[in-house]
Amino acid sequence: SQPDQGRKVIVPFLKPKGIRRLDAIVYSHPQEDHIGGFLSVMDEFRVDQILTNGRPYTSSLYRRFWEKAHDKKIKSVVTGRGDEIHSFSETNIRVLYPPKDAPPAANVNEDSLVIHIQQGESSLLLTGDIEDKGLEKLLLEETDLRSDVLKFPHHGGKVGLEGTQLIQACQPKWVLMSLGAKNPFGHPHPSALSAVKDLPEGHLLRTDHEGAIQFESDGKRI
Repeated sequence: SQPDQGRKVIVPFLKPKGIRRLDAIVYSHPQEDHIGGFLSVMDEFRVDQILTNGRPYTSSLYRRFWEKAHDKKIKSVVTGRGDEIHSFSETNIRVLYPPKDAPPAANVNEDSLVIHIQQGESSLLLTGDIEDKGLEKLLLEETDLRSDVLKFPHHGGKVGLEGTQLIQACQPKWVLMSLGAKNPFGHPHPSALSAVKDLPEGHLLRTDHEGAIQFESDGKRI
């Protein structure tokens, strides 16, 4: 029911940069607000591969997504904890969650791919919509989550103690919350804001306040 964010936002952002080919697209999990824009992206760009957690899902959009990927002959790669992607110069990508051999979670959010990106001395942690159960497992299994930038889980939704523990483990310089202005879910939840209350002023960035946010790194600073 939402506008096509791929055609509305992603395509107009990438094309003026001269980008016509994408080495990969990654979706953390297959809900509409995380894959909906990819249909237009696959139409407008040559996409080499899709990285996915491999969990099944039933929706018409999910079916159309994979029909288009098949028509475009795009390779699908199931990834999970322990995988590393070295395809990008001077950039290392580690998949931290979920374990590939674990049964699907009852809550699709809890199977969100969690990905750590390191470029030189700069790092970024992407958490999808992982919630407390997944965060608890991630915090138990992963010893080093330190990241300069943390994409806060689930659009700043409700978190338990795991939200504060995530901040303590990551020690981020900046936290990004991706959420819509006046969204019907009431995000960010007070518990999410409490988890980041010790950040320096100006280091919590919210798309509902600031619109699109872009981070650039030269490998030494962001």
